[in-house]
Amino acid sequence: VSAKTGEGLTEVVDLLEGWMERSLPRGIPTLVCERQVEAARRAAAGCREAMEALEAGYSEEVALQGLRSAQRALDDLLGGGGDERLYDLIFARFCIGK
Repeated sequence: VSAKTGEGLTEVVDLLEGWMERSLPRGIPTLVCERQVEAARRAAAGCREAMEALEAGYSEEVALQGLRSAQRALDDLLGGGGDERLYDLIFARFCIGK
């Protein structure tokens, strides 16, 4: 591969695309960054908390707290309703305007 002329770059891209097509499951969304992975973990943890609360005999209101936590995590993952949290994340991680 030549960085100067680009010779061989098409072949490398084709090899990588082929590898990804063979390696990644089809039809299953893939989490592509740590933020998405963490949001999915938080959503699963919230659902687990809700189930454990119900199994322990707590009221639905107590279990609902876990579900709300899961909903916030899914909003973060899917981009719904969490505009302020997203802005906070962006400004915390990136130096904008400096």
